[in-house]
Amino acid sequence: MAGMLGIIALAAAASSTAPVPEAPAASTAVVFLADGTQFPLVGWTLSYEFVSGGAGEMPSKSRRRDALELRLGGKSWPLAGVKLELTYEMFERTRETDSGETVKETTPRVTAVTFTQNGKTSKTRPQPPDRKFLLGDEKASVVLPRTVDLIGQTITGTKRELCLISFSGLAECGIMPEGRVVKVEFQ
Repeated sequence: MAGMLGIIALAAAASSTAPVPEAPAASTAVVFLADGTQFPLVGWTLSYEFVSGGAGEMPSKSRRRDALELRLGGKSWPLAGVKLELTYEMFERTRETDSGETVKETTPRVTAVTFTQNGKTSKTRPQPPDRKFLLGDEKASVVLPRTVDLIGQTITGTKRELCLISFSGLAECGIMPEGRVVKVEFQ
């Protein structure tokens, strides 16, 4: 019994003197929308949505890959301290309604992504992330990137998911100004 108490006392002493690792501070991203509103998101992540499928099948398996960096093409940009600006152009397209009627619509599409950090600015085109980033070593024959979304919580605790860039005609971002992200300041 005394041996057991000694072991418990030793374990308690070891656990009380061992440093407790601190949880990383939740990062903040200040989001600016086309309608002029802005709000902070805490604990944000970028979520890359894509569909994949095996050989001979229609890609229908919707998946996500989360990261704290922006991946466009084969390049990666860490976002801490970055101001990200999205430039839109309006494109006209035709679509068929449920009743079979053909209508013309004008929709916004991101045509440029601008990064500013420490006074240096660079600009690039929105390109889908590379296959290796999305799938890792998985062997899928077809991968169709759809969107990159910014996901986080407002200061009131509401979860927000905002589409930043669409890489496919199957998904559209920022149709209305109150949902169109024009700038994000990552802190």
